[in-house]
This record gives sequence, structure tokens and C-alpha cells, in this order.
Amino acid sequence: MPDSIACEDFDLTPAIKDSVQESIDYIKDHSGMDCGVSVFIKSTASHQYKVIFRVRVKNKEIAGMGEGTDLYQVIGLARTHATRMLSEYKGRKLTRRKKQPDGFKTA
Repeated sequence: MPDSIACEDFDLTPAIKDSVQESIDYIKDHSGMDCGVSVFIKSTASHQYKVIFRVRVKNKEIAGMGEGTDLYQVIGLARTHATRMLSEYKGRKLTRRKKQPDGFKTA
């Protein structure tokens, strides 16, 4: 799945692009699955930044978001939130697989 990075209200510099690409690679390594990552970065008039990582895994979309004044810190917050949500999703998938159906007896 292709990855995309979009910026609103400011230019995407090579340093920002490298930082976001490192975060995308980290999320993909953490997921252990085939996934696509979209990143949206927005700047407001009061020098606040908002970063959203959208991770597409199979038929599910998981989002991680961060807001603040330091762009690189916000990218880290959004990455952490996205990986935490991804871990919860993976945990739910594993728990559902391990449950035994009613009436199923183990030997």
C-alpha cells in the first residue's frame, strides 16, 4: 500500500519529510502486517501544529493524532498514539482468535 504525506498551510521541507518517513517506517515495523500510512500535517495561525497518522490495516483504519507548538514533538506524539492504537487493535485480534466457542471442549 502506498504511503502519503500531505501538508496544509506550510511547505514540506526535507527535514520534516525525513522525520515523518522515519515515523512511517517505525509504525510499519511495529505493525508486523501489510499496512498503508497516510500523514496529514496542518499549521494554524497561532503556530500550533496538528499531525494525524492514518494506518490502514486490512479493512480497518486506525488514527493517531498529536497537537502542540513543536512540530517534531507533535510528530512523535502522533506516532506514539498511532502505535498504541495499533497495539490495542492487534491485541483484540489475538484475543478473539484465542477464545473458544461455546460448547467446545478441550482435551
